[in-house]
Amino acid sequence: MKLPPNSLFAILLRSPWWFSALLVVGFVLLSRLLLSDEYWKFGAVGAFPFVITAVLALKRQLKAPKVSTINTQIEALRNMPWPQFSEKIVQSLTQQGYTIAKLQSATGADFLISKQDQKIVLAAKRWKAANLGESELHQLNKAKQFHKADGAWYITVGNVSNKAVLFANKNQIELLQDALLVQRLPLV
Repeated sequence: MKLPPNSLFAILLRSPWWFSALLVVGFVLLSRLLLSDEYWKFGAVGAFPFVITAVLALKRQLKAPKVSTINTQIEALRNMPWPQFSEKIVQSLTQQGYTIAKLQSATGADFLISKQDQKIVLAAKRWKAANLGESELHQLNKAKQFHKADGAWYITVGNVSNKAVLFANKNQIELLQDALLVQRLPLV
C-alpha cells in the first residue's frame, strides 16, 4: 500500500528520523501532563505509530547512500557514453528481476520494463541534459499511454524545471535523479 505523498506519515518517512522521535517524546510528555496518573499510559500509547515511523525512517536513512557517494556516481554517469549507460541500465534492471525491451527512440521512451504484472516505460537517452523540461515528459506520458504501461520513469542527472516536476507528479511519472537514481538503479 502506497501512502498519499502529503500525509503526515509519508512526510515523516521522508524527514530525518529524529522528527518522529521528537513527536513520540512530545506525545508522551503531553499525556503525562494532561492526563491523570492512571490514564497517562493509555494516552502515551498513541505515540506508537510515531515510534514505528521513526524506526522505518532510521532504517531508510541508514541504507541511503552518502552524499559523496551520490556525487561520485552521478559524475561517473555523466561521463558515460549512451551505449555504456544503456547497458548499465539493462544490467541493473535485469538483476532486480525486470524483463527489458528496447524501444524505438521516436516513441518517447527508451525501454519497456516489466516485472510480474507491472509494465513501466523508461526514458533515459537525455540523461545528461542540463535541464529537463515538460516537453520530454509529455513524450514519455504519450509512450506510457501507447504501451498501456502502469508507470513511467525518467532518468536524469540534470536540473528539472518546476513545471516538469508538476507535470510528472500529475501524471505519475517518477523522476529518477540524484539519491533516488543511485538507490533504485545502482549503475556504477
